[in-house]
Amino acid sequence: GKILHGMLMIGPPGCGKTMLAKAIATEAGIPFLSTSGSEFVEIFVGVGASRVRKLFKQARQYSQAYGACIIFIDELEVVGKQRVFMDAFGGSSESNSTLNQLLVEMDGLNDDAAHIVVIGAMNAAEEVLDPALLRPGRFDRTISIGRPNLQERKDIFEYYAKRVRLDPSVDLARLARKAVYKTPADIENILKEAALVAVRGRRELITYKD
Repeated sequence: GKILHGMLMIGPPGCGKTMLAKAIATEAGIPFLSTSGSEFVEIFVGVGASRVRKLFKQARQYSQAYGACIIFIDELEVVGKQRVFMDAFGGSSESNSTLNQLLVEMDGLNDDAAHIVVIGAMNAAEEVLDPALLRPGRFDRTISIGRPNLQERKDIFEYYAKRVRLDPSVDLARLARKAVYKTPADIENILKEAALVAVRGRRELITYKD
């Protein structure tokens, strides 16, 4: 069997896609290169494609030195959206060449067998991406990372509650039931805001009212 070349994480913002990618790299103990789709978009022709080449060249060097490397591309839909071939003004040729370079680097005519895993993350629907990017050998796996359920919300409240001084009478399970449809980022923010409210009220502990 061969290792997966790429995996795509799709889900609403603030659900921990970037955190998960960092956690994978940390647990595997290998180098982690992080970039964003917008970094490849440039007004000058050819710059996007050359940046993709530079990124993968750096990843190959890390891979030869450390055995493997992870590339994380956030906001993948910026660079990976479907190619346009009927363009009257020629404005899409630059994004086409950037995407073509990404396709070649992920599974093209490069002869070195470097272990590089590409993790992509985006908030948009899967349909906006070019079909060539989603074929086996490129982004093999699509992982949906959605909003947390009741138990997960309680765990997240407990995790972030360690960082603030909470009144022992506050029931985190009740807070978790009230925080339906909230993302982990929202839950962290609820506790941050409650801390600010408590400070303004000159209280040492955060109460349920806060």
